[in-house]
Amino acid sequence: MNKTSNNPADKVMLTQKIVFAVNILAMVVLLAFVCFNSSLQSATGNVVSEQWLIVLTIAAIPCILKWHSVQLKKLQGTGNIKKYKSIFYFRLVLLDVVCLLNLGCLYFTNIRNFTFLSIITIFAMFLTLPSRNQLDEVVKQQNDNNN
Repeated sequence: MNKTSNNPADKVMLTQKIVFAVNILAMVVLLAFVCFNSSLQSATGNVVSEQWLIVLTIAAIPCILKWHSVQLKKLQGTGNIKKYKSIFYFRLVLLDVVCLLNLGCLYFTNIRNFTFLSIITIFAMFLTLPSRNQLDEVVKQQNDNNN
């Protein structure tokens, strides 16, 4: 039997990696589906709406990443592994919402800028890989608090 199998950090890290991989795979498959199906339509859309969604996407990605950083700083010293998990999943969901918004706009308007914005958002998701160092720090603090 593996000694680390009972470690809560290992279980959390494995779960986060699986959720992250499935999430990325789902977004890439959805992007491919939308690109192939939207190519059958002609491009229609409102330029002002397109510009606002571009600004929203470009502003949302760094804001989400910065929010996560601030939340992790607040988490230091608490040792709360449940809060760490909720912060991780909430960040991933927020990026999913931005990506799905762009994919929806691509599907309904067939404006290719939304393809590129979706790809940028998917690449931004790679900045949210589960961090073993951060999780170990939270678990270490939790163990220190218990002792």
